[in-house]
Amino acid sequence: MVNTDPFSAGVAISPNGKHVAYTTTGAEGNLWVQDLDQEQLRAIERTEGAYLPFWSPDSDFIGFAAGSELQKVPVQGGPPMPLCEMPGTSFRSGSWSPDGGTVAFSSGTAGVGNRMIYEVSAQGGVPSLLIGPEDPKESPKGPTGSISRPHFLPTEADRRVLVFTFGTLSTPEMVVQDLETGTRQFLGPGNHPFYSPSGHLLYQYQSELNVYDLWVLPFSLETLQGMEEAFPIAQNGRQPTVAADNTLVLDSYVSAQEQLIWVGRDLARWWPDGGFGVARRKL
Repeated sequence: MVNTDPFSAGVAISPNGKHVAYTTTGAEGNLWVQDLDQEQLRAIERTEGAYLPFWSPDSDFIGFAAGSELQKVPVQGGPPMPLCEMPGTSFRSGSWSPDGGTVAFSSGTAGVGNRMIYEVSAQGGVPSLLIGPEDPKESPKGPTGSISRPHFLPTEADRRVLVFTFGTLSTPEMVVQDLETGTRQFLGPGNHPFYSPSGHLLYQYQSELNVYDLWVLPFSLETLQGMEEAFPIAQNGRQPTVAADNTLVLDSYVSAQEQLIWVGRDLARWWPDGGFGVARRKL
């Protein structure tokens, strides 16, 4: 078990399903990697203060925030490389574009309506505003709170689509937007959406105060809409990420402690020594 700040800690499985990156807070706050074919964890040096990691599509780099800077580091270690100075220190997740060329991220200052989504070159540079607040006269159902948790969908090369969360902490709603046309679909209540190659959108849903369950929405990449009713698959589940082989890793938060959960494609379940809980299930 790892004591963590539920907003600063993070966990993500690599797209190739070979590594799990996670961050911790406190005296030993750092970026860690669990190679799934090895028993020992690896601390990535010079990543003190890192939080909310995310992966490049080729699984070679891990992106993360540290202070007010967005950075990336090779999965096998090496000096972290700055991507940009963020517009504010309240970072709420990042996502590499499917072609690996850019990174979308949410940043701003603490408070309702102060976070927006920006984009920066994956080689580093000056970030540009990608999705910000809208005039309600122009968009009757535009974002009315913080805009956060961006995640690029694996659509065709000439189509850039982002799913994200807007609203307050207690009333988040999921939105999917075609960045080329501006077409937007509202998907209903939920937070931290992440697409699974199984054809589902996974997300966390707050069932009661500080209790988050993991839900699944059958989802079409063509229509950008849900195809059936959503259903729950795990209690106390947050921050879902899924590899290309449908292996799911999530953060299970219970009684102010967090435990990493690995959900794969069969029903075996066990708890290895010294690391994190492991469960396997086909999505």
